[in-house]
Amino acid sequence: MRTIKAHFDGSVIIPDEPVDLPMHEQFSVDVPDSAEVQVAYMTGVELAESDIVGAWANRDDIGDSVDFVNTIRGRLDRREL
Repeated sequence: MRTIKAHFDGSVIIPDEPVDLPMHEQFSVDVPDSAEVQVAYMTGVELAESDIVGAWANRDDIGDSVDFVNTIRGRLDRREL
């Protein structure tokens, strides 16, 4: 058995990553009770000290970061990623 990470958009379950299954393959989905779901949180200090902050600092392919993020969001909205 393997785990496929996914999310529910209010209508359908959408995989969060590419899934290698044959077309029309049937499978079951186990949904944990909300009490079983563990969410990791970071404090502001932990976030500032993490590698997340500044992760794009050395990227030379991103001009205006706001334009870049808006482009990515638009592609996600159109399911182009």
